[in-house]
Amino acid sequence: MPDNKLSPEQHQWAQKVFRHLQWKFPLVEGDPTEEDEFEDVPLDDVSLDATTESNEDVTPQIEAEPDDELTARKKAHDAELGTLYKRMRNIAKSIRVAGKRKPVFTEEDESQDLFEAAKELGEEQVERAQNLVRKEDENGFTDLGGIKAHVDKADQYLKTMQAAYQKGRGNAVEELVELKKTAALQQKRVDDVYKEREPILLWNVDLSAVDKAYDAAQDNFTEMNRAISGYVVSEVDRTLLVAKERYAVLREAVDSAKRYADAAGTTLLLKVSIAQREIQDLAGQRETLDNTPDQQSALDKACGEAADAAKKANDAVLSNRGKDCEKALQETEKLIAQAQQVLLQAVVGTSEIEISPPEGFDEEEIKRLTGDVTALESSVERLNDQRDLVKNHGVNFPSFEAAYQSARTDILSAQTALLAKNAYSAQESIRDIRDSAADMQDYITEAEAMLQIQAEQIADLRRTLEPLADTRKDFERYAQADEKFGKKQLTRFDALCGEVSALIEYAEACRAGQRVEEADQAIGNSRNGLKKLEKETRSLQWMPKVNTAVTEAEAREMLQKAIARITVELEDYDSMRSVFKDNEERLIYANLHDKAADFAEQASILLERKRFQASEDALDNARITLDSMEIAYERGADTAAKVEGYLADAEAAKDRINAVYEQGIALQDPDHKNDFLSYNSIATDFAFQVEGLIAEGKVRDARAILSNLKVALANLERCVTQKPPKKKKRKAEPAPSPTQQQATDEEPVDPRSAEQAELAQQLYQVRAAINTIFSQARPLCVDEYVADLEAAYAGAMQHHEEGSTALAGDDLESARASLSTAKQDLVILQKIQDNSRQILSSLLNGLSEGAAYYENIIAGTHQKRAEFDAWDIDLTSFDASYKTAQETLSNLRKAIKDQLAGFAKTMMDKIEDDRRAFEEAYDTLCDTRDNLRSDLIIDVSDRQSKLSRLFAAQDRFDGNEALLERYAKFHAMALVCTQIMLDHLKVDEGKEAQKQFTQFDECVAVLEEMLQAATLPVTEEESEAQNLDQDEAVAIGIEQIQRELKSYGKRKDIFKNAEELSNFESMFKTAEAYLKQAETQLGSNAAQDALENAEITMDSVRIAFERGQRTAAKIDGYQIKVEELVEIINKLHGQRNAIQNDDDLAIFLDNNETASEGAYKIESFLSKGKVMEAEVQFGFLNSLIANMERMLKQHTTKKRKGIFKRRGAMRQGKKK
Repeated sequence: MPDNKLSPEQHQWAQKVFRHLQWKFPLVEGDPTEEDEFEDVPLDDVSLDATTESNEDVTPQIEAEPDDELTARKKAHDAELGTLYKRMRNIAKSIRVAGKRKPVFTEEDESQDLFEAAKELGEEQVERAQNLVRKEDENGFTDLGGIKAHVDKADQYLKTMQAAYQKGRGNAVEELVELKKTAALQQKRVDDVYKEREPILLWNVDLSAVDKAYDAAQDNFTEMNRAISGYVVSEVDRTLLVAKERYAVLREAVDSAKRYADAAGTTLLLKVSIAQREIQDLAGQRETLDNTPDQQSALDKACGEAADAAKKANDAVLSNRGKDCEKALQETEKLIAQAQQVLLQAVVGTSEIEISPPEGFDEEEIKRLTGDVTALESSVERLNDQRDLVKNHGVNFPSFEAAYQSARTDILSAQTALLAKNAYSAQESIRDIRDSAADMQDYITEAEAMLQIQAEQIADLRRTLEPLADTRKDFERYAQADEKFGKKQLTRFDALCGEVSALIEYAEACRAGQRVEEADQAIGNSRNGLKKLEKETRSLQWMPKVNTAVTEAEAREMLQKAIARITVELEDYDSMRSVFKDNEERLIYANLHDKAADFAEQASILLERKRFQASEDALDNARITLDSMEIAYERGADTAAKVEGYLADAEAAKDRINAVYEQGIALQDPDHKNDFLSYNSIATDFAFQVEGLIAEGKVRDARAILSNLKVALANLERCVTQKPPKKKKRKAEPAPSPTQQQATDEEPVDPRSAEQAELAQQLYQVRAAINTIFSQARPLCVDEYVADLEAAYAGAMQHHEEGSTALAGDDLESARASLSTAKQDLVILQKIQDNSRQILSSLLNGLSEGAAYYENIIAGTHQKRAEFDAWDIDLTSFDASYKTAQETLSNLRKAIKDQLAGFAKTMMDKIEDDRRAFEEAYDTLCDTRDNLRSDLIIDVSDRQSKLSRLFAAQDRFDGNEALLERYAKFHAMALVCTQIMLDHLKVDEGKEAQKQFTQFDECVAVLEEMLQAATLPVTEEESEAQNLDQDEAVAIGIEQIQRELKSYGKRKDIFKNAEELSNFESMFKTAEAYLKQAETQLGSNAAQDALENAEITMDSVRIAFERGQRTAAKIDGYQIKVEELVEIINKLHGQRNAIQNDDDLAIFLDNNETASEGAYKIESFLSKGKVMEAEVQFGFLNSLIANMERMLKQHTTKKRKGIFKRRGAMRQGKKK
C-alpha cells in the first residue's frame, strides 16, 4: 500500500468529503442512523497529488495494456445500451401514465378497444426489451438490435394510444355538450329550491336538514365539474343521477321545513288569540279597583302595553315573522303577569272582598301564596338569566327552555287561581313552578359541572405540555450542530409548541366565558396538537449527534411500568360500574373500558415484538380513553344522584292522582267524567312508566316521561276544577220540541226507556273508545300485530253495529250481549296496543343502540384521516364514503325518532354496507400511501446515485478555484436536500419531502450546466491525473455499494415470500459480481463500466427489498386479521343455540367448520408467503361469516318476536 502523501489539512478535508458521501438509506424501522455507526475510513491509500512515483507506476500499465478491439466494442455497446435503456424506461413510464386516461372513453367508443390493445402490446414490447437487457453472452454483450426493435415497436404503440385518446376525448367532448346543459339546469333547480329557505329563516325551525341536503348536492356538483374537466362521460352520467336524488332529498327537506313553519304559525296564532282574550278579561276586572286610582292606572298601563305587544305578535304572525312573534308573545306574557300582580295586590291589600269567596276562604293564605308566587317568579327569572351557560353547553338547552316556558305558564295559572281565590289550584301551580325551577337548576348545575371537568382537563393538558416543552434544549443543540435542517426542526418544534399553548389558552378563555362547546372543541384540538408534539419529540431518537433515545432495556422497562399503571387504573375503573343507573351511560362506560383495555393489550403485544414506538402510541390512546372514561363516570354519577329524586317525584305524582280521583268519580256530567277518566289513565300510565324505565336503567327516558307526567297532572287537576263543557247538539239526533220536553218532564220515567237510553249512551262511549284506541295503536303496530289489530277492530265495530241494530229494534237483551262482546273486543284492542308499544319500544331501543355502535365505529375510522394529511393523496373517495355513512346515520336517527321501524331497519342494513365501504376506502388510502412512500424512497435513491456520479466529475474544475468552490457549494446543497428528504420520509411527511425535489433538481441542473461548460481538452498529464481521480471515485463508489449491500444482507430475513427472496438474492449476487469485477479492474476504464452496472443493479436490489418489505408488512397485517376472524368464528359458534331449526343449524355448523378450515388455510398460506392465495381465502371466509351472522340475526329476531307473542299478543281474548 503506498504511503499517505496528504498534508494534515488535506487529510482533514478528505475525511469531511468522504463523510458527506457516506450517507445511509434506511428502508425499515430500526436501522442504525447514529453517527457512531459510520466509522472513519483511513485514507492512507488516497493521494491528491499526482507524484512522479505514482505516475511511473500507472503509466507503464496503460502503455502495456492498450484498448484492444473488444474493449472498444464493449464501450460502444454499453453507451448504446444506456441510451436504449433510458429510452425504454421513458416509454414504459409514458405508457403507464397514458393508461390512466382510460375513463375518458365512452362505452360505445370503438377507439377504446384500440387504446387497450395498444397498451397491452406496448407493455409486452417493453417487457421483451427488458428480458433482452438481462440476457448477456460470455463477453457481456446483449442483443442491441432486438432491444431497439422492441423499443421502437413500443414507441409506435404509445403513439397509437395517444391518437386513440385524442379521438376518444373528441367523442367525449361532443357528448358533454348536452350533459353540460343538463348539469347547469340541475344546478339552477337546486339553487332555486335553496332560495325558498330564506322565508323559513324568519321562523324558529331547524334547517340543518336543508343545509345538509344542499351541501350534499353541492359536493356532487363539484364531482360532476371535476368529471367534466377530465372528459369522463360515465362519471358525469353517474353524478347527474345522483344530482336528481340529491334534489329530491333537498326538495323534501324544504317542504318539511315549510310544514313545520306552517304548524308553528297556526300554534302562534292560537296563542295570540288566547293572550288577547286574557287581556280583555283582565281589563274587564278594572271595576274592582274603583277605590284605588293608582292601581287602576297601573292596571290600565299594564293592559295597554300587553295589548300593544299582542298586536305586534299578531302582526308578526300574519306577516310570517315567527321569531318576532315569539318575542312579542313572551313580552305579552310578562305584561299579563304584571296586570295580574296589580289585581292580586288589590285583592290581598283590602279587607273589602268584592268577589264572593268560597267556603273556607283564608285571606292570610291568599296573601302568603301571592308572596310565594312573586318570589318564585323572581327565582325563575334569575335562573333564566343563566340560559347562555346552558345554551353553550348545548345538550340540555331545549329541555331548559321547555322548563322555563312551563314555569311561566304555571305562574300565570297560579295568579289566575289567586284572583279567583282558589287557594288549592294556586298551591298546585306553585308546586309545578317549583318543579320547573328545580329542573332549570339541575341543567345549570350540570353545565357548571362540565365547566369544572373542563378545568381539570385543561390542567392535565398543561401538565402534559410541560415535559414536552422541556425538550427544546435538545432541539437547540441539534440546531447548533446542523444549522440548516436542525434549525428548521427547531422552528417547527417552536411553532407546534406555540400552537398547542395558544389552543390551551383559548380553551381556558372559552371556559372562563362559559362557552362549553367551544372549550370542548379547543380541548380536543389541544390533544391533537400534543400528539403531533409528542411525535416531533420522538424524532430526537433518530437525529444524529443529539440522539436522546434510551437503550432497549430501558425502553422496555419504562413501557412495562406504564402498562402496569394503566392496568391498575382499568381495574379501578371497572370496579366503579355499579355506580351507573342509566343503561346507556353504563354501556358507553363499558365500551370505553373495553377500548382502553384493548389498547393496553395491544401495547403489551407490541412491546413483546420490540415495536417500542407503536407500543407507546397504543399507550397514549389508552390514556386518552381513560380520560374519556373519567368524564363518562362523572356524568353517570351525576345521573345516579338524580334517580332518587325522580322516584320521589313519581310517588308524589301518584299521591296527587289518588287525591283527585274521588273528586273526579263524583262528577255528574258523563262527558266531563269521561274526560277526567281519560286524563287519569294517561297520568297513571306516565307515573308507572317513569318507575318502570328507572327500574330498566333508562333514566334519560324516565326524565322525559316525567316532564310529560307533570303536564298530564296539570291537565288532570284542571279538568276537575273547571266547569263541565257545554253539550253540543248532534246532527243525527234532532232536539226534542219544547212540548215534547214538557210532556217528558210531566210523565213518569219508564224503566225500559231509561235502560234503553243508558245502553245508547254506553254504545256511543264504546264506539268512541274503539276509534280512539285504534287510531292511537295503528302507528305503533309492527309485523303481524297489524293484522291482529285490524281484526280486533273489525270485530269490535261489527259487535257495536249489532248492538245498535238490536237497540233500534227494541231488542234490549241482544243489545246488552253485543255491548258486552264489544267491550271484550275493546279490552283486546287495549292489550294489543300495550304489547305493540312494548315491542316497538324494544325494537327502537335496539336500533338506537345499533346506531350508536355504528357512530362510534365510523367516527373512529374518520379520525384516522389525519394520518394522510402529510401526504399528497386524493381523499375524495374517503370523504364521500364518510358523507354517505353520515347521511345514512342521520336518516336512521330520524326514522328512530319518528318511530318508523321498517325504514329504520332498511337504514340499519345500509349503514353496514356504508361502514364496509368506508373501511375499504381507508384501506385503499393506506395502500396508496405505502406505494407513494416506496416510490419516493426509490426516487431519493436515484437522486443519491446521480449525486455520486456528479461528485466524481468535479475534477474538471481543477485549477479554477472559483468554479470548484461554486460546484462544491451546489453539490453540498443538493446533498442536504437528499438528507432532508430522508428525514421527512422517516416521520411520514411526504409533502415536505416532495418539496425538496424541486430544490434538488435546481441544484443538479446548475451542476450539469457547469459540467457542460467545462468540457475542455486536457493534456496528457491532466489525463493521467484525471484517471487517478477517477480511480479514487470508483473506489469510493465501490465502498458505498458494499456498505449498502452489507446492510441489505443483514436484513434479508424479513422476506416471507420465497420467490421474492430468490429474486432479491439473484440481484444481490449480480451486484456483488459487478463490484468484484470493478475491484479487479481498478485502474482501467472497465472498472468505471462495472461500477455503473453495479449501480444499475442496485436499483433492482432496492426495488426487490422494498417489495419484500411491503409483502412482509402485508402478511403481518393479514395474520392479525386472521386472528380477529378466528375469534369471530368462535364467537359465532358459541351463539349456535339461538338457531332452533335443525336444518338451519346443520347449515350453520357446516359453514362454521368450513370457515375454521379456511382460517387454517390462510395461516398456512401466510406462513409460506403466498399472499394471493390468502387473499382469495379471505374473500371466501368473509362471505361465510356474513352468512352465519345473517342466519343468527334472522333466528334471533324470530325468537324475540315469539317471546313477545307469548307475552302479550291476544286474539279474541285468548293468549297465543
